[in-house]
Amino acid sequence: MVANPMEDTEPHVQSLFHGSYRETCMESQDSAGVGLSVYAPPSFTRLIIFMDKYMIGVWIVGVVSGIVIWGISLFSWGLLGIVFGWIPAVIGGVILGFLWPLTILVALFFIRIIISQ
Repeated sequence: MVANPMEDTEPHVQSLFHGSYRETCMESQDSAGVGLSVYAPPSFTRLIIFMDKYMIGVWIVGVVSGIVIWGISLFSWGLLGIVFGWIPAVIGGVILGFLWPLTILVALFFIRIIISQ
């Protein structure tokens, strides 16, 4: 039995979620008895992480393919390749960047054919 029932009346923090979450705003205390509204990440967090990693490949393959396309246009068109070659380089870099898994597979296939001959 507790000698003084009012001695442990300090507010305590109850852990509702595991990990750290962002507090979004102060809400009324009527529904859950707490004053903080906590943002819990949605179930598609893995998709967001995947897209972040996918965008790294988009940038790497897009920039490399854009530079290669600009170089090919330089050797094909001469001085006009420097002046106007950035247009097909940007278009091709964006397309090949977003299709980077397919681009890598096709490039490895052609490298294998060239090495085997």
